[in-house]
Amino acid sequence: MTITRRFLGPGYGHPTQASERARETAGAEGLTLDPVYTGKAFAGALELAAEGSLGAGPVLFVNTHGPRED
Repeated sequence: MTITRRFLGPGYGHPTQASERARETAGAEGLTLDPVYTGKAFAGALELAAEGSLGAGPVLFVNTHGPRED
């Protein structure tokens, strides 16, 4: 297992440019991400996949959807 702070940005609870781009990418495919937590996680997954760091796959991304807004 590898743990990294590489995709944290300015800190916990703050969106990054990469997380915003990841949200746009995901949204185009019908996947809703929150602006910070799953956005950063998906941005990291996309970057690691592009680098080839995730191997041949498949890769499973679990989207918890964050807090509900009822």
